[in-house]
Amino acid sequence: RILVALADLLLYVTIYIPLSLLYLLLPNTSHVLVESVHRRLTPCKMVASPSQTKGARVQNVFSPFSAAFREKYDILENIGTGAFGSVFLARQLSLGREVAIKHLAPKHIPNKNLLKRFLREAKVLSALRHPNIVEIYDYGLDGELPYLVQEFLSGRAIDEFLVDEGPISEEKAIVIGKQVAQALQCAHEKGVIHRDLKPANIFISKEGNVKVLDFGLAMTSPEVDERLTKTGLVIGTPGYMAPE
Repeated sequence: RILVALADLLLYVTIYIPLSLLYLLLPNTSHVLVESVHRRLTPCKMVASPSQTKGARVQNVFSPFSAAFREKYDILENIGTGAFGSVFLARQLSLGREVAIKHLAPKHIPNKNLLKRFLREAKVLSALRHPNIVEIYDYGLDGELPYLVQEFLSGRAIDEFLVDEGPISEEKAIVIGKQVAQALQCAHEKGVIHRDLKPANIFISKEGNVKVLDFGLAMTSPEVDERLTKTGLVIGTPGYMAPE
């Protein structure tokens, strides 16, 4: 326990405190670095780098899914755990393909707002079909556990790309921007507004394809007029929100 406490102290002294000072001194240039490091230390993404166990069955992987659920999906690896739930790499046995399965942490199921956001993302994605929007295969309840099954992506988000390789060239930025715009056009034609577009939610696959992620804060057309009647409601990531 003493060693763990010392390790935590060392982590805060060498990483969090310097990053916090950097953010205060250079707020316009350091937010990408701070967000990326925080994401690496507390990962919770629906996508991850390729599994090292591809093609092999992994035994004794702890997950909250029932035996009946495991008859449909072979749980291979936990690829992300955060405050609100976990993401598992799995193999859909009926089709033999790898998928990413996200579930809401059981302790948050009574929280109606979090449950609504989780189910909202599933419903929104099920209505969108576009090569630049992450594809959903299934969603529902395993007992009382909400889950979402989507395509497994191999690559990294733009925020991680910026930290690893620096600024994106003008030519590549145009290619990425065009694909993001096409994804948003598809969503807008379906009456869906993303509301949280940022580098962490734009994913680049190893093949160079762009995928827009995380529609948990998305809003559909019937909700727009309803939101206009509310005051004091701020939704999104402040560093990437329009000033107005």
